[in-house]
Amino acid sequence: MPQIYLCFLWHMHQPFYKDLVTGQYNLPWTRLHALKDYYGMVHMLEEFPKVHQTFNLVPSMMVQVAEYAAGKARDPFLECAATPADALTDVQRDLILDHFFHAHPERMIARFPRYAELYEARRAQTDPAYTKLAFAAQDFRDLQVLSQLAWFDEEFLENDPGVVALIRKGRLHHLVRTSPAGHVFTVLDESHKEVKDAALWLAGHEYTAGKDGRMFILDRDLHDMGAYPGGPALGNIGPCWCGPSYFDGKIASSGGSNVNVWKLKETSSPQNVALINLASSPNVGGAQDSGFFTSVSSHGTNHEIIWAVSRPNNQTPANISLWAFSVPPGGGTLTQLFQGAAGTWPYTGGNANIVPVVANGKVYVASYKELAIFGLK
Repeated sequence: MPQIYLCFLWHMHQPFYKDLVTGQYNLPWTRLHALKDYYGMVHMLEEFPKVHQTFNLVPSMMVQVAEYAAGKARDPFLECAATPADALTDVQRDLILDHFFHAHPERMIARFPRYAELYEARRAQTDPAYTKLAFAAQDFRDLQVLSQLAWFDEEFLENDPGVVALIRKGRLHHLVRTSPAGHVFTVLDESHKEVKDAALWLAGHEYTAGKDGRMFILDRDLHDMGAYPGGPALGNIGPCWCGPSYFDGKIASSGGSNVNVWKLKETSSPQNVALINLASSPNVGGAQDSGFFTSVSSHGTNHEIIWAVSRPNNQTPANISLWAFSVPPGGGTLTQLFQGAAGTWPYTGGNANIVPVVANGKVYVASYKELAIFGLK
């Protein structure tokens, strides 16, 4: 049977776009195709080891690729993409509107809903001057990012964590409501679905969502990096070398030798809120400074359990205990669910600031040379 000898030859070429007088690149095609084609086509061959192909790389292209890789290329198109949208000059905005839609409408632009929206907005305007005024800073910012993402190879679009995160971000928006404690944010995606693992940056601080996708930002976080702007305290929780826990609009603290559960209530005070005590636990002991540390576990917003590690009553044997409490529906006295030895803390001159850690249905307590793990039986 006659045989056909077939040779696959890929001719990778680019004209020399660099202006040797100004030192700038007149067009960005070498950089963009390097993102989308040159690496990706060769990398794809790893999936087909028996298929042999030839790639011919033109010297004028490789010189430019090397200059980009070394960070020496002066590319005004790349500079426009990297300049903060609020700082773009009129010349840069004109360049962006003229050149940042140079991609295949169906295969490259339409895959990004926000990019397609900007593309249609640009096409609807016949007067470039009006378009520049119609596009706000956020529109330019989205266009700067999406026009670059559209040229990334599929390998990066599907597997690079940073690129995938940018694509998934899309055109996020949020809902916000006020509560007695502060502001509650919920982040939604382009389909108006809650983004459960969203994070919000505000005033240099990162706020992450809870199990239900909500982010709580206390009013004090909006003033002086965590300090209330004056006024009386919200309430007296007693002497406490400790730290509070927060769950479902309530606060667990450990003033003195008891676990206390509080709720915020709107008032006419300068802070507009006050702490209202809902329930307290029996005495959990401890001969060191007052207070201890707590954690809260729950199933969504139900079945909350407050975990606490008491401080030792003496130097020998200096035992510490793990306690578990639930909040009764009507308040009053916390219901004790568990109390058991969790290790020792012989250095009674320093407080046993031990925080119970809850993960995957187990409670971990680290003490002196020991890790105690508790689970359901």
